[in-house]
Amino acid sequence: MTQSSLHLPLIPDIGTRPTEDIVRTLRSRGVRADIGCVNWADSYPHAPESYAMLAYDGRSIFVLFAIRPTELRAVATEDLQPVASDTCFEIFLKKAGDTHYCNFEFNYRGITNVSRRPGRAGAVKFTPDKLARILRYPLAAAPLPHESRPADPADEVALLTVIPLSLIAVDSSDRFPLLLEGNIYSCSDGSNAPYFLSWAPVSTPAPDFHRPDFFAPIILDDNE
Repeated sequence: MTQSSLHLPLIPDIGTRPTEDIVRTLRSRGVRADIGCVNWADSYPHAPESYAMLAYDGRSIFVLFAIRPTELRAVATEDLQPVASDTCFEIFLKKAGDTHYCNFEFNYRGITNVSRRPGRAGAVKFTPDKLARILRYPLAAAPLPHESRPADPADEVALLTVIPLSLIAVDSSDRFPLLLEGNIYSCSDGSNAPYFLSWAPVSTPAPDFHRPDFFAPIILDDNE
C-alpha cells in the first residue's frame, strides 16, 4: 500500500560504517517506500517488485534501492547519459517551498543522471564535481557492461546511494525535523516490457515523472 508521506529516521553514525553495515542498518532501521503505483496500467502493466529503504545522518540521505526484475538492462556507461532506459531507480527531491527540484536518476550499476529544474523543461545538469559527491555502491553480484539480458525474478538487484543534503539546498540554517517533497520511481523505458512505477501516485494521461504537483511529503525526523 502506498504511503502518503515518508518519515526518514535520523541515524547519526550510519555514514561511518562499512557499506555492508549501512545496507544492514537501512534494512533494519530505515523507512521503506514501496514503489508500487502502476499509474498507467492500460499501456504499461508490467510491475516488477521495487522498493527503497531510506534514512539520513544530518548531512546526507541514504537510499537503498532494490528490484526483482525480469530483465536487466545497463546500456548507459557514463554519468549524464539517459539512464531511464536502463534498469533505473529515481528519487526526485526538493525542500518544501523551493521552486526547483533535483531529479536523481541511477541505473543499477550506479551510473547517474542529475539535474536541477522547475519542471520537465529548464533543466540544469549537475557538474562533474557535484556528481562526484553522490556516492553509489552497486550491490549486484556481477554488474553488466553495455548490455541487457533476462533476469531471474527471484533474485534481488540493489543499489546503495548517498545524496548530500546540500545538493538540494538544505543548509546549516535549516532546522530538523525538515519537510522535503518528492517522489521515488522505478522504471525502464528501453526494456522489452517497459515499466513506470512510483511511490506516490501520479495522475497524468501518459508516463511523466517530472510533475512536482504530485510530489508527497518526505520528512527528515529529528530522532531515530
